[in-house]
Amino acid sequence: MELEQAALLKPGEPNVYNTLALIEIEQGNFTEALRLVQEALNLSPRQPYYLNNRGFIYLNQNELIKAEADINESISIDPYNAWAYRNKGILSLVKKDYKYAERLLKQALDTDPFVDKIYFYLGVAYLNNGNPDMACASFNKSEALGDRMVTDEQKRKCNTK
Repeated sequence: MELEQAALLKPGEPNVYNTLALIEIEQGNFTEALRLVQEALNLSPRQPYYLNNRGFIYLNQNELIKAEADINESISIDPYNAWAYRNKGILSLVKKDYKYAERLLKQALDTDPFVDKIYFYLGVAYLNNGNPDMACASFNKSEALGDRMVTDEQKRKCNTK
């Protein structure tokens, strides 16, 4: 793989490790992703995107305290990182704070409409906040973008209206 070769040729380049971590995240290999993003952070400790990515990994490993610390630090360093607001919104969904999740996810969407899977997570927040029309509209956008995250149960809730 070209990125792995780049890491061997230029081991001091943190972006290589971060990019490899993102690939591992997408494949669900969170242990390896954590190792790689940690390598990036060893080289560039206060890089907000790496911190946010590590926070997302922790979130997927259900290490919510570590996730929140990294995501909050990322936002404090770069308050315009839509991905960090998305991840903080996901964390709020996990904590069942749906109103706060909705606000954070809208902020992420307003900051960058191309944030990955934002419409799915926003749909979950809307649904849990008692707004099924907006939830279904968000789920439809998520499906149209090919996120493949909307469950059959969520689809049924939209089709029974």
